[in-house]
Amino acid sequence: MANADNKEIIQWIESQPELDYLRITANKTKCEYRQDEVDLNDRIIVNTREDLALGRETFFQKIKNVFWVPGKNLRGNQVASKELDNSLNTTSKVMSVSTIWDFVCTWPIFSYVLGKLSWASGPAGFALGFIILWASNITGENSTNRTSNNVNKARASLIAFLILSLAKTAVSGVGIDMIISKGRIIEGFAEEELLKRQDKENQIVNSAMIKGIEDAPESEELKFYRNKCQQLMNDMARLDLDKGRQRKLYKELQFQAEKAESAPCPKAAELERRISQDKSSQRDDINIEKKKAQQRILDKSNMTSIEYLAEYYQPVYSSYFVGKPSDRWTWRGENEGTSFVNKPIEWKNDRKGDAVEASMKQFFGKLQNGEFASLGFSIFAFVISIILTSTAAILLYSTGKNPDVKASFTAGLSKKSNELMNMFRKDLEN
Repeated sequence: MANADNKEIIQWIESQPELDYLRITANKTKCEYRQDEVDLNDRIIVNTREDLALGRETFFQKIKNVFWVPGKNLRGNQVASKELDNSLNTTSKVMSVSTIWDFVCTWPIFSYVLGKLSWASGPAGFALGFIILWASNITGENSTNRTSNNVNKARASLIAFLILSLAKTAVSGVGIDMIISKGRIIEGFAEEELLKRQDKENQIVNSAMIKGIEDAPESEELKFYRNKCQQLMNDMARLDLDKGRQRKLYKELQFQAEKAESAPCPKAAELERRISQDKSSQRDDINIEKKKAQQRILDKSNMTSIEYLAEYYQPVYSSYFVGKPSDRWTWRGENEGTSFVNKPIEWKNDRKGDAVEASMKQFFGKLQNGEFASLGFSIFAFVISIILTSTAAILLYSTGKNPDVKASFTAGLSKKSNELMNMFRKDLEN
């Protein structure tokens, strides 16, 4: 084999970055060189062979490469250079940062959606996010092979990468918002629940404040005894008490009116007393209701929405939350429910889907209304996700158009490299 061919094969070996591990291992390997031996296999004896699986990835390396994609995964194996791999490393880093960022932002959402799994919701959310991250990176890797027979596959992979990334980007701000603004989201949810019951609230307050004493209709019994009593009183008034006979009649009429077994005047008085007591009882009830309505108005002014919901709509509160609505909260009811335990408020496991829905409504509502300042770090996470996704998609598309990357996928180059290797092997044997 000519020197030019030797140089060509050596240059080819040096141009393969994936062969670095061979050179590093060879430099570290201890061997014995026997000059007296004619056969090359006997002349160089390697004393230790501890690492026989050179270049093989361990399990943890594979997991790491799922999160942090190596640049060489964006090209083929036919040809490469360190300059090309440096360029591909930049693209793979941007893609990896984009998918990792979206993974972190969406993990809370997946965990909440799987809230019914209780303590396992966190690991399950992590696993679901990991699968979507893996799928995103796989589609990104496949999008760079734009050789003639793989153009449609590369285009479909790039579109899939964009769809997955944009779907995660759309909710990235929501996920961060659920972590750092849980209290605001719960308060907003309570406001919505109270708005649904605003008509009922107005009815309760108005009816209590304007309610007056109702005059009960007089019974026929009262009318009968009152008329009978009045008639006897009129008869008594017409008598002349100076006359002895009429005085006697007066006493008889007085007895009938006031002291007989069914005397009408005491009967009428008793019935009227009962009516008066009923009115007094109504007045007390009305005063109590007015005080409650006034207290309700004051509480609505002084309490937060979630505190008000816990105070006056306890069944609704207990169906969504566990724990105290606030640190200052004191239960004013007779029986404290199991939801009012001494720990911070939290969504119930079977209601965490409502938490995601409330978070999305509030985030996109504020985004639509231009309330960016109230979103804080959440809007920052959302914008960063948009920038990373768009940048990664553009870099992947331009990488697929790179001639060097296309060449690395070209099968014809492997034929040339195999010919050179065969020539080199024959030269060694000769």
